[in-house]
Amino acid sequence: MKFLTVHKKILLVMLIMFISVVTMDSISLYTSHTINNKTVEVMNKYTQSVELIYNIRHLTEEIVLTNFRTNHKKI
Repeated sequence: MKFLTVHKKILLVMLIMFISVVTMDSISLYTSHTINNKTVEVMNKYTQSVELIYNIRHLTEEIVLTNFRTNHKKI
């Protein structure tokens, strides 16, 4: 009888360990997935910012050149 209770305890401990490992794994997977998604969002925003800066710079150069041409023609 004592032998049976020892096995039950061992099985219970093994089950608890399995459940804890599965829980920790799912938490780590969720965390990793969330961090990865946020990283992708940040990189997309960075890329959009760089493109916006490039476009603003290009438009500013166009305006300056246009102003220079019109001022040069007036003279």
